[in-house]
Amino acid sequence: MKKHNIILLITVLLPCVCFAEMDRFLEGVEDIPGIENIRNWDKSDWHHAANHGHPEIQHLLGMKYEMGSGVRQDYKESAKWYLKAAKQNHFTAQYMLGDLYFSGKGVRQSYSQAMMWYLKAVEQGHTGACISIGNMYLNGYGVKKDIKAAKEWYGKACDRGYQKGCDKYRKLNEAGY
Repeated sequence: MKKHNIILLITVLLPCVCFAEMDRFLEGVEDIPGIENIRNWDKSDWHHAANHGHPEIQHLLGMKYEMGSGVRQDYKESAKWYLKAAKQNHFTAQYMLGDLYFSGKGVRQSYSQAMMWYLKAVEQGHTGACISIGNMYLNGYGVKKDIKAAKEWYGKACDRGYQKGCDKYRKLNEAGY
């Protein structure tokens, strides 16, 4: 497949995946007492609910800003809302904030901050954060490159039932690590 076709597929499919993920999150939020008709909320409704300290709404507002879903895409604003939710131990917001620090989107790029938020997410039970930590060790991002540590983190993800962790663990095992 030619390079421009791959770029076109990513450009077309990625927003669909992101909006589908947002839709999945909205399904769970609709069951929370006091949250009604969330799919019909406008920007001021989201901000009103988030400013009242609801971590799930703060996390979702962070996602909206990260993806540009119903608002202008703004990574700095996304990081602000993820941080508010993360400080309330919202593990997905902790993970997403780690991703922003890792990539430097909306915040000053910092592998140490990324690691800190990934570790907090793991403590709360976020399996994908195990993969991110493993990748940091595998590639030496902000830590000394340590393939054995990477394999351990992939194994933790596998032990929690995440197939991607099992695959990465197996690959390192087959390579003799």
